[in-house]
Amino acid sequence: MNDAMHAAYGAYLQSLADLLLLRDWEVELKREWADADAYAQACTFDTENHIAIRVTEGFLGHPPEERREWLTHELLHAVMARVNRGVARLGECVPDHLAVQLTCNQHEEESEIVVQQLARIIAPFLPLPPEMA
Repeated sequence: MNDAMHAAYGAYLQSLADLLLLRDWEVELKREWADADAYAQACTFDTENHIAIRVTEGFLGHPPEERREWLTHELLHAVMARVNRGVARLGECVPDHLAVQLTCNQHEEESEIVVQQLARIIAPFLPLPPEMA
């Protein structure tokens, strides 16, 4: 990711975070590309309100509406982070209990579906990302 894209999209992500009431979160746009099987990826950190987001190498080749939805999706993982951490901790407390592990796995899948649905609902009301030459 070049410097211009990093600066423009870093500022854009922060503006989206502010609009999503994530002002107390540190939003970091990583320079490393996301895995090839994802348009964007987010990682939240257990001990702080910090989310790191990576985008795929071909990110700019997609329509701005898609880019906006993908970044909204990733930021919404910050909204869900506390709940997801709580469920993950439950799984860590009883790692050998099959029902608990299945519940944790199912929660992870359902959480992803909720985040995607919310992104589809919310993103159209947010500003489009910057265009890069």
